Amino acid sequence: VHRSRGEHEWAIEDYDTVIKLTNIVIEVNPNSVEAHIYRGMAYHHKGDYGNAIGDFTKAIKLNPDTPELYLARSTVYYKKGEHGSAIEDTTKALELNPDNTEAYKYRGLAYQSKGDYDRAITDFTKAIDLNPNDVNAYYNRGHAYQNKGDYNRSKGDYNHAIVDFTKAIQLDPNKPYFYLWRGVVYHQKGDYDHAIEDITKALELDPNNAPAYVHRSLIYRTKGDYDRSLLDFNKAIQLNPNNVDAYNHPWAAWLRSEVYEETKSDQTTVEDIRKNIITSLRNEYGNIPTVNLPEEITAMSIAS
Repeated sequence: VHRSRGEHEWAIEDYDTVIKLTNIVIEVNPNSVEAHIYRGMAYHHKGDYGNAIGDFTKAIKLNPDTPELYLARSTVYYKKGEHGSAIEDTTKALELNPDNTEAYKYRGLAYQSKGDYDRAITDFTKAIDLNPNDVNAYYNRGHAYQNKGDYNRSKGDYNHAIVDFTKAIQLDPNKPYFYLWRGVVYHQKGDYDHAIEDITKALELDPNNAPAYVHRSLIYRTKGDYDRSLLDFNKAIQLNPNNVDAYNHPWAAWLRSEVYEETKSDQTTVEDIRKNIITSLRNEYGNIPTVNLPEEITAMSIAS
């Protein structure tokens, strides 16, 4: 009865109740593999990684030849940042089942987190070989190539990343972050028009994505399109007033940037900037402790 109720509670994501019910089962039968698995999953979802690892470890001791148990524990190690342990568990899972696509993907993520991009790419490639339609394998390999490109300053790796993000988009064209990250890589390559096109598509799919506005703002600024850059920056702040990335954005100190140098002699542009940015920077964000506004802004009148 308790097991059935536990399965029901799990379905409605009442993790505390799952834990209470499995506690009763384990008290009666300490060697119930199923109860330790359910409780471990509940602890995992609650973010109690220590207890989750404890339950999965107990389940492994009771049933050491089940690859899924090592994979389950590896995901918890990964979230804890214990990437070495995650690699050990996924490797064991693969010894027991060499065709486990998920194990290759999780080990690839762990390798990537350790900065071992070549091994990560190898694992994601193996996952793709096993399942050519695994959209997340392409997406994750794209990130591995991107990170490798950042490290090696290699446009070749960026090109591979774009190919993988493109494949992910083909498999699932409704994921905004696929377009966003392909746009980021285009930006890193210096292909600003394609970057803007992709990030704009991401925003069509997810109009409330503040980081996308911040990134597109940076690209517009690089292209010298300061009006659009400023509009995107303001939109990001409206969507997320606590967005630290936006406060660190170049517009937050625009009077000290090359933007000001480009526009200070153009009175019309200066007036437009005054109308669009001074009020929001000085009045809306001036009281936020983490924002240090330039003295030029705090002293400036918004009257025309």
